[in-house]
Amino acid sequence: MIGVVLRSRAACSLLVLAAVLGGFFVWHEIDRSSAVHRAVAEYVARSELAAIRVEFEELKRRKAVSDGAKRQL
Repeated sequence: MIGVVLRSRAACSLLVLAAVLGGFFVWHEIDRSSAVHRAVAEYVARSELAAIRVEFEELKRRKAVSDGAKRQL
């Protein structure tokens, strides 16, 4: 069966075309998966950075309150 397919130029061309298109499809799926993972990592990093900034501002506020209380004592 494979010998018959490989003897026909049209069948060989279709086989090569199918292999190339299959390769493009696999590459597309891997690339899309990679893009999703990268987007999730960036989203998590931005969220963590925002939380750290809020925490830092709260620490600065607490320090200011503590310094004010020390001055009054």
